[in-house]
Amino acid sequence: RSQSCASVSDLLTRAKRKRNKAGPKSYKEKAKRPRGAGLVTRREVRRAVMSTDEMITSLQNPRVKQVVRLRGRRDRDREGKFLIEGYRELSRAVAVSQPLSEVYCCRELYLGSNEPGLLDDAAGNCGATIQPVTEDVFRKISYRDRPDGLIAVAPRPEWGLQRLEGQESGVSALYLIAQ
Repeated sequence: RSQSCASVSDLLTRAKRKRNKAGPKSYKEKAKRPRGAGLVTRREVRRAVMSTDEMITSLQNPRVKQVVRLRGRRDRDREGKFLIEGYRELSRAVAVSQPLSEVYCCRELYLGSNEPGLLDDAAGNCGATIQPVTEDVFRKISYRDRPDGLIAVAPRPEWGLQRLEGQESGVSALYLIAQ
């Protein structure tokens, strides 16, 4: 049964509701409830995330063409997006909760065994849609000589002075501008 990425967030929302509804009213009821009741497991999230879309096999797919265009600066500036390629780079983006639009993955090119866990985190924490692709498609969208099976599309963050101001926390900021 295939589910969309929106259903992953629905799955997590339903799990929270289950926990709240099925929450124990007393210590004795907690002891009677089976362990993990009402909780969503990583396996359920992975199943829902990995089954978002079918695998892209065509090099002429419009989504593949769009990712290839993002290699050029003009297209990145126009669309306000950039590419994150590689396990290390993607794990750092997930660690700081960088919003991600899509993550393209190719199991045949994985270098280790940690990639599925990283994809779970990218979908759960960063709102990414996980899109499996074939090795040929991945080699087309990759800009590395030896790709490692992960590439993400992310919106470009704004780095203006408005972002630096600490108005929301009520803290005065001191800026040093060196030329």
